[in-house]
Amino acid sequence: MPLVVGAGILVVALAAGGTWYFTHNDDKGGARQTAGDSEDKTAQAPKDAAPAAQSSGSAPAPQASGRTYTAVFKDKPVKFLAPREFGKVNAVDLDFPKVAPFGDIGYNDREPAMGYDSVESVTPFGKSKGATPEQCETGAATDPIPDKLPQSDLGGADSAIVQGDLLCTVTSKGNLAMVEIVGVEPSTDRLYKVPTYLTEVTLWKR
Repeated sequence: MPLVVGAGILVVALAAGGTWYFTHNDDKGGARQTAGDSEDKTAQAPKDAAPAAQSSGSAPAPQASGRTYTAVFKDKPVKFLAPREFGKVNAVDLDFPKVAPFGDIGYNDREPAMGYDSVESVTPFGKSKGATPEQCETGAATDPIPDKLPQSDLGGADSAIVQGDLLCTVTSKGNLAMVEIVGVEPSTDRLYKVPTYLTEVTLWKR
């Protein structure tokens, strides 16, 4: 009788132990699965968030508006007269435009000056590839001509300034001026060979 009772107790104990073992493994497995789900969600969260951040960051920034040009006058005939007397200078104020002896136009108001033996400029000039204000301003900034051109550089096939050139500068008053060379009158003087230039001047406010 005691043997039967002991065997029964052993069976009950084994059954209880087996039940605890499988239940414990399931609980741990369930915990691991839950943790895995949490880790998957955590790992996926930045991926889900990334497109939104990228979409926000990749929106094109507003472009700065281009410079505005307003025409003041267009194709105004101006004769850049070279003097034929030693020491004489005819200054040119492109904001009017106006050509006058140097004393009548102050140094700070002139752009080029026609000398008896050279052409000089106070504001930098450059050659433009086209007649638009944008091309003119680009030419003034990127294709400069020397600030002083001696008479030896102003005649013949290799002249620094020829008919058809578009010469551009930002004037002393901050406007954009384009000087189109429409004709060249060679000098007949024996000593002073700077040509006289027939031009058409266009001015834009910037």
